[in-house]
Amino acid sequence: METNINYGQSARFDSEVAESKENIYPVGMIQAVCSGVYDLGIQRNSFTSKAGKTKVSHKRGCIVLFELNFTDEEGERVTVNKWYNTISFSTDPEYKSKLQKDIESWRVKPFSEDEIDTHFNLYNLYGKNATLNIIKGKKYADVQAVMPTIPDLKPLLPVRGFGDVPDWVVKIIDKQESPDEISEPKDTPKPEQQAVTRTTEPPPNDDIPF
Repeated sequence: METNINYGQSARFDSEVAESKENIYPVGMIQAVCSGVYDLGIQRNSFTSKAGKTKVSHKRGCIVLFELNFTDEEGERVTVNKWYNTISFSTDPEYKSKLQKDIESWRVKPFSEDEIDTHFNLYNLYGKNATLNIIKGKKYADVQAVMPTIPDLKPLLPVRGFGDVPDWVVKIIDKQESPDEISEPKDTPKPEQQAVTRTTEPPPNDDIPF
């Protein structure tokens, strides 16, 4: 399959191209811009061990969407996403979630106690540029790392508007469960609804650290 690669500012990152069921995507390091952050609410997660035992948990997750400096055959910007099963923040390294670790790597600084106490606004990620390290997954692009972008590169602006939720994300959000609907063993505490600051206005597009 021939691909129309955007050889602009991100040309230095291009290595090879992989293909999923839905689109083509670059493998390696590439410039990207966050084009959406979606709170999924409390989702049911299940895992079956090799012994055949199934463990069920309920956690509040989110999806972060990225547009790449890479276009498909039709000239459309290719998007990838990363799904986080837990929205939680801690100053204790032992309890840092994958989401927190990625954001700290992205902005190159840890969260302060004040930021955690006042509930970091995830929607500030929208419009922020990053460098992604992408590997070929079993079905889709696998975003292995989120890092700061190279300063010399011209920033990308997201095509998707703030608050524009893809249909496939809406379907996931519709599956969220209410804490009162969750059936757990008597001694198992129900998942906490950790606050995430919401806003209907897009964050300012400036150089203020997020």
